[in-house]
Amino acid sequence: MAGPDGAAEGFGVRKVAVGLIVLAGLLTAVGMVHGVATGIGVPYPDPTPDQAAYERYHLGISKPLFLASGVAWLLAGACAAACAGRWLLKGGRGEPDAAADGGA
Repeated sequence: MAGPDGAAEGFGVRKVAVGLIVLAGLLTAVGMVHGVATGIGVPYPDPTPDQAAYERYHLGISKPLFLASGVAWLLAGACAAACAGRWLLKGGRGEPDAAADGGA
């Protein structure tokens, strides 16, 4: 689709960065809540075989969540760095807002 000035609108690195930050935050929160709710954050001092199996099962769930959140944080950081680089290459100033110019 074309924007108001006739130029094609892209999805934008900024929107991707914001989406990745939200995704990373959600994955981190879910992983932490799962760890606290199941009690695997504090290991048993001398676990029984049942407790050890319970820990292994829930660690198998939490580890991929934390790995996915780590990857999402790294990608969000890369996108944010790309946004900052583009902003700095433009001279550190954004495009003037049409409303600030009186609509002209």
